[in-house]
Amino acid sequence: MYSLQHINPLIQQIILAIAAFIIAFAIIPVIIKVSKELKLFDTPNHRASHTTPTPTMGGIAIFLGVIISMCLFAPAIVIKHITIFIAITLLFATGFLDDLKDLSPKIKLAVQIAAAALVCINSDIRIQSLQGIFGIHEIPLAAQYSLTILLLVGATNAFNLLDGIDGLAGSIITTNSIILGLLFHTNNQLDLMAICIALAAANLAFLKYNFAPAKIFMGDTGSLFSGFLITVLALKFTNAPHVLNQNNFILFTGMLLLPVFDTLRVFGLRILKKKSPFSADKTHLHHILIKTGLNHKKSTLILFTSNLILIALAITLTSFAVSTEIAIIALFSTALCLSEILTLKRLFVFKKNRNNIEQTLQKIHSKNHLLQNIK
Repeated sequence: MYSLQHINPLIQQIILAIAAFIIAFAIIPVIIKVSKELKLFDTPNHRASHTTPTPTMGGIAIFLGVIISMCLFAPAIVIKHITIFIAITLLFATGFLDDLKDLSPKIKLAVQIAAAALVCINSDIRIQSLQGIFGIHEIPLAAQYSLTILLLVGATNAFNLLDGIDGLAGSIITTNSIILGLLFHTNNQLDLMAICIALAAANLAFLKYNFAPAKIFMGDTGSLFSGFLITVLALKFTNAPHVLNQNNFILFTGMLLLPVFDTLRVFGLRILKKKSPFSADKTHLHHILIKTGLNHKKSTLILFTSNLILIALAITLTSFAVSTEIAIIALFSTALCLSEILTLKRLFVFKKNRNNIEQTLQKIHSKNHLLQNIK
């Protein structure tokens, strides 16, 4: 192991990034080869957006890229945040087993709650105040832990559900990790910045193989631990006094809003249709974009841009010291508008297709009528 603590901080981050990228990039072809030999494929079903069996478990490369680079070049940071690394290892193992042989949802949920509780208690990561939302500021200690565990588990699963089309989850996680890393840099929290940079670099290497047409998926192996880690890091930034503004909750909301809003939206639609919120369907935003006729690349670009808009809005609102309640309303309203635009486009395409079908049927009817007259 070689610690970089005595090297220039910028060079530290560059070395970590290069190491995480190279490790992940080198491992992925091996995973693809082994997956093909063992026939470990993600087979298309009625909910899938891909049409051919594709190797999964690309998350192994992302995880190893983060862990190995951090242990080799920043062991002191690993020791300092050992609870977080134990938690993501638990989730990585759970995702790996789930990709191998579908685990029970109860088992996955239990592990997620355990990992969230471990981080909350041992690392003292918790939401201590609602900062005036619904007129609530400080909340009781039990409520702090309960709310934080609920948020960690919910956001982790939201990122997992985001992994529905080529390049989407990896792009969002990479972007959010880089932005969080820069925010940690402004606050001189270089240890947390290093974790962000390693996560971003490993995901960037994975994206080389995951952009459409994808050669491999990250699977639950990657999405569970990556979603959890990005949420924990966002919470760490929220709890820390920093140089931008004391109202950190707005930035935290902007970082997680795209996957969380999409999940809440889908759950709400299912409940309105008197279905279980956990029932399978194709109503996520990425599904809607695919239904409009867009390919995976264009759909990913649209949602990637939407994510940047929400984060930029959160930073802007924080800079102008807008109250938390108004900022949250503005962020959710923007997310709602973006989703409605996508829905309207789907309705337009549906109407256009219906008109085309009706015109085709009319032509067929006319030809049949003409043939009957000739006879």
